[in-house]
Amino acid sequence: MFKDSRLDNLDESSTGFRTPLHIAVIPGDKRLARDILSLGPDLALKEDRRGWTTLHLASARASLKMVKLLLNAEPNACMVKDKDERRPLHLAAMNNRINIMEVSWHSFFSFYYILCLFQKKKNIMENNQNGETILHFCVRSKCSMEALELLVDKLALERISDPDIIINSKDYNGKTVLQLAAEMGNTEMVQYLLESSNLKLEITDADFDKALDALTPENKIDLETRFLKYIGHDNKKHKSNTSSKNGDKHERLKETVNALMVVATLIAGIAFQAAMNPPGCVCVCVFGKTILKLILVLILLLLLIILIICLTL
Repeated sequence: MFKDSRLDNLDESSTGFRTPLHIAVIPGDKRLARDILSLGPDLALKEDRRGWTTLHLASARASLKMVKLLLNAEPNACMVKDKDERRPLHLAAMNNRINIMEVSWHSFFSFYYILCLFQKKKNIMENNQNGETILHFCVRSKCSMEALELLVDKLALERISDPDIIINSKDYNGKTVLQLAAEMGNTEMVQYLLESSNLKLEITDADFDKALDALTPENKIDLETRFLKYIGHDNKKHKSNTSSKNGDKHERLKETVNALMVVATLIAGIAFQAAMNPPGCVCVCVFGKTILKLILVLILLLLLIILIICLTL
């Protein structure tokens, strides 16, 4: 029987510090990969110079059949981190591999909960280098909205059994996923994170303010519009907090307009009464006409002020 020469020295690195199994995964050679795994399933845990296992490679290259093959041979591979502290699920999400994310999710969380029984529980999918989670990675890599929404929905479901899971989590510098999305100028992500029912209870006043402060000049108007729309919809706490920075000026102008309208109405009423009921002939002929002219001038000035204020709103 013919033996494939590529099955020799399977445990040794080859070109680019990759094993023969890595080489089989790159073009999606499922037959060769199956033959290699039949000789040693633990070969799926071997890493290249980037710290990538074959599952990392398959997850990044959108090879769903290969991912299933590797997970069946060595389920532990889903927990291996590369040199940048990323698991295969991270790479699938960052590269918008939705079908692979679906397949990898169950394997990852099965091992995650087993590990939690033997060690101190950490924030889900935390990166040990800077505290970023898979959501930080996705936002930073400009993943698709479909990938982001899938992760948020999945994490929300897992949070039912594990209340410690935080979706809008912070990295070691205190930067939340929402704040990072604002810094990246991704208005669609910002709007989704603000409107998602899965994050309503997580976004605090401080988180919200930092996100507002992170607005880039190019996207400030668009993002502020989306933020203020969100505030007006359903978050009274954020409304009271943010209006002190962005809405107080408009509120004060509106109050001023209302006050001036009241004053103008009173002056007009007084002028009307004076015209209908003059205090005496002398006043009507001399003093009364002067007073009426002054009152009319004041009314016109007030109306002009109100018009200017309205134009600034």
